Amino acid sequence: MARGFAERRRQGGARPSPAGGAFDFVHVTLPRSQVLDYRAACGPVLERHSVRAVEYGIWCRPELFSVTMTADGADARERLSRAVDELLSLTRDMGGSIEYCHGVGVRLAHLMEREHGSGLDVMRSIRRTLDPRGILNPGKLGL
Repeated sequence: MARGFAERRRQGGARPSPAGGAFDFVHVTLPRSQVLDYRAACGPVLERHSVRAVEYGIWCRPELFSVTMTADGADARERLSRAVDELLSLTRDMGGSIEYCHGVGVRLAHLMEREHGSGLDVMRSIRRTLDPRGILNPGKLGL
């Protein structure tokens, strides 16, 4: 399963859509004061990558925000992947955190340096201590 996610990430990260094209999503945590500004900033990002928002949502609490997106065409996965990365960078710029729901896994591992800064080195050190052969969930979390 992890290899499948890693391969999709190399191909652009997005998933094939049953309706054709591809879809992807972001689940972010934002300061309450930033939720509406983030929602407003999503539109231009998606437009720049020729991606459509299918759904915006707040989960349980105002800080938990999601965007589901689709794109069509041969390069749909690549455009979605770039849009997701830009939206997640925007999340960090606004004081938020990426992926509150499903975890980072392989799909977002490349963003962990920005998410955790020097804390990622600490996590890697702990991982090497507990899993010196690197056999537990290889490639996950950017570890």
